[in-house]
Formats: sequence, structure tokens, C-alpha cells
Amino acid sequence: MARGCFADTYHWKDGVGPKKKRASIVNQWWGGVTEDNSFGTNEFLNFCKMIAAEPYISGNVGSGTPQEMSDWVNYVNGAPGASPMSQWRVKNGQKQPWTATYWGWVMRHGVAGET
Repeated sequence: MARGCFADTYHWKDGVGPKKKRASIVNQWWGGVTEDNSFGTNEFLNFCKMIAAEPYISGNVGSGTPQEMSDWVNYVNGAPGASPMSQWRVKNGQKQPWTATYWGWVMRHGVAGET
């Protein structure tokens, strides 16, 4: 998942659902390349499961909100049908929660553009 300065502009909901419908953004931190969100939450967590790695998910503290982070936790870890976010996860093909343990909500006090 996104880390560093890129995490400050990453909105996880843009990387969920049908790939053809996902929003693209210009990544100002990585040389102005277009990020098409084709490797979003579901892809990342399924990849971690495939390689037996424990995921670390870093929240957006630059342009995100506490509600956005709470929604992400509910999407990833919520019991099926327990919330609108867990219902959305089921709709997107993942019935059981991934139960991610490591979450970060870190304020960075560095130089803009630092990764």
C-alpha cells in the first residue's frame, strides 16, 4: 500500500471495485506518473496472503480524514454484513475479512517530496 508522501494523497476507495471504473490520479511525488489504482486494497491484501506476509496499511494524513481510515478498517476487518464497508467488501468479491493487524496513521514532519 501507499507509504511516505504518496500516502498523503492516496484515497483507498479509489482502488476498490471494478478496475475499469477506478479513478486515476497524477502522482506528484513519483515524477508525475499516472496512478491507475489497479493494485488496490483487494489486490494488495490477496497478494500478502498469497506470499504469507503480514500487511502494513498506512493511512492518509495529508488529505484523508479519520472517517476515511475508519471506513478502511471496517472494509478490511469487518465481519460480513456488519457495516456498509464490509458489505461493500463482500460485493467486491471478498466475503471473509482479511483481519489486517498493522495499521499506521503517522504524521510526517519531513521535507516535501521525501519518501
